[in-house]
Amino acid sequence: MIEFAYSGEIDISKDNVQTLLEASNYLQVEFVKKSCGDFLKGTINHKTCPSIWQLADLFALEELMKEAKKHFLLHFTKVTRMEEFLSLPIGFLKEVLADEGICVVIESLIPSQEEREKVVLEAVLKYVEHDIDNRKRHFTELLFLVRLPTLSESYLEEILEHKLIRSEERRVGKECRSR
Repeated sequence: MIEFAYSGEIDISKDNVQTLLEASNYLQVEFVKKSCGDFLKGTINHKTCPSIWQLADLFALEELMKEAKKHFLLHFTKVTRMEEFLSLPIGFLKEVLADEGICVVIESLIPSQEEREKVVLEAVLKYVEHDIDNRKRHFTELLFLVRLPTLSESYLEEILEHKLIRSEERRVGKECRSR
């Protein structure tokens, strides 16, 4: 940042981008902050999009957030198989699930609507199970974002046996009886 103050030039690399972003945000040097965002935009791929999206959100970089989310949607299947997916903030997952642009690819092919939603539902189940104590309360709202009507009756009957769905069914039943 001192170098930028004297020369008007900044050297951004993958090793210093986060530090420069933090410093430029703190010092309110918008040119450097935007330059860091532009640099990060060029590094987005299916492996980096969740962390870049979170970083962009933290520093209010709207264009970078849009680009990272777009990558997430385009590579949904790959992203949901990564460990980083499991630490995604719940709001980000809701935003992705609500978006019609989710692109599910299985073995380089675009699957049927039902197969697509199976992948989406399995991602939701995996996400909630990863931190069940904190995420169980969000399960119903996440489930509503899955396009359940596209799933076959036989698959829905099969999935009803899943422990998360059974426990949610019991919880909702108790609530209904207590009213």
